Amino acid sequence: PEVSPEPEVSPEPEVSPEPEPEQVVSSAITEDGRASNDPRANPKPRQDLEIATAHISLFTEEVAAAVVPSGKVSVRVSNDPRESGPKSTTSEATG
Repeated sequence: PEVSPEPEVSPEPEVSPEPEPEQVVSSAITEDGRASNDPRANPKPRQDLEIATAHISLFTEEVAAAVVPSGKVSVRVSNDPRESGPKSTTSEATG
């Protein structure tokens, strides 16, 4: 195999000039740069407006009967922190 004394040079690809960016004209933007639905661009006359506050009743005016305690004491588990019940005879490992 023969080795050529000069390396082959590939021609550089031609770079076409970049086109100028066209300004995007959108119908959603006005000449002022505001959105087409901006109320300042096309104001409408204000109509008379009536505001009324409605008061609804969430609960009836009837008061429920007082609760009578049953006197029954429920048994709680041994690790319940609300009550200092009998201490457990098992101790945790100390080790």
